[in-house]
Amino acid sequence: MGVLKKRFAAWSLLFVVCWVNLVSYVPWRRDAHLGAGGDAVEYFQMSQRTFAPVDNPFALRVLSPWLVHTGHRLTGLSPDTVWIALTFTATLASVIVLHELLRRRFAVSGFVAVVVASMLACTFWYAPYLFGNPWLVDPLNNLFIVLGLWLAFSGRLGWFTAVVVIGSVNKETMLLLAPLYPLLALTRSRRVTREVLLGTAAVAFAACAYFAFRTWAIARIGADYNLGTGQANHSLVDNIRFAISTAQGRDHLAIWSVLSFTWLIWLVGLHHLRRTGAGHPLIPTSAWTLLTCLLGRLMATDTERVFTMMVPIVLIVVAVTLDTLQSPWHRPWIVLLAALYTAIQLRWTSATLPMEALALLIFTALFTPWHRLRHSTPPGAISPPIPTQDREPQHDHA
Repeated sequence: MGVLKKRFAAWSLLFVVCWVNLVSYVPWRRDAHLGAGGDAVEYFQMSQRTFAPVDNPFALRVLSPWLVHTGHRLTGLSPDTVWIALTFTATLASVIVLHELLRRRFAVSGFVAVVVASMLACTFWYAPYLFGNPWLVDPLNNLFIVLGLWLAFSGRLGWFTAVVVIGSVNKETMLLLAPLYPLLALTRSRRVTREVLLGTAAVAFAACAYFAFRTWAIARIGADYNLGTGQANHSLVDNIRFAISTAQGRDHLAIWSVLSFTWLIWLVGLHHLRRTGAGHPLIPTSAWTLLTCLLGRLMATDTERVFTMMVPIVLIVVAVTLDTLQSPWHRPWIVLLAALYTAIQLRWTSATLPMEALALLIFTALFTPWHRLRHSTPPGAISPPIPTQDREPQHDHA
């Protein structure tokens, strides 16, 4: 009962954070979709007619529009209202799943898990931006990604494959997550095992299932949609040229803005985890997710929305790193780091550079000298993914 009460309290707090951001950013006006632009126009049209012949790469991302269309028919609510409900539900679920992943799989303390999950809820391109532009498939895609990470870490191949297959109907980039499972299995065993082979077979199955869906969906639409084409149905080569164009030089800063100073905490955390053993699951997962984002950038126009795929894994590493600070004296500083992150992400001030510098100064002070950086559990206690039941942490600092 004590664990349930703490879980309820944590979930309630995360609900409040998400709700405040929802109220602050959602366009609460009649026929709000009339002010939508870019991708949102295509997705809203698909929610009125699921297989509407819109531009690539939107035409086959049908799951979110279909859910909105179905919700509108069943409830009689306006499509705008259903889109907002889906966006909020999927985002809140993503935040809660991350909290539970930190608690159950990585044995992070309740205090740090709530703080980092709140940071996820306040990451601009992950939540507030989507609340302000709720006609996108991104919220559901974000939920599938964090669910996929949990299932990959837990060694649940069947459920992981199901999430990848269903998620690819919402956004085809979910297929790029499929090789993560055999990669983690290979990293752990250092040789080709039955689990590696099954994971590889699951990748092939997911790819075949998606291409079967494409064939059926294109037949329904009555048009030809080529893989790798962009918003104007241009070729993959044109998308690559656009992505690496010198006119996009500001994209380096755009990538930084997605997670601000936590990028550096992530790198420090990976360095520390590498000292506990190269087979730690967060190391190959971080590398593969980063590679996936770089590949996705070749076929997308919004750098920030592509790199939101990195947000959960970066914040998981941040949580594991901050959890090494176990004394009550550290808690106010962790809260201050989270507050600075929230202020930067929610654009509360234009003076972001001083705040970034202050946050990095605090983090450096907390983790100096390096011999103080150690887990409350022995090295390697955060195990690589194994097909066993998720474990509940033995300690609770909430």
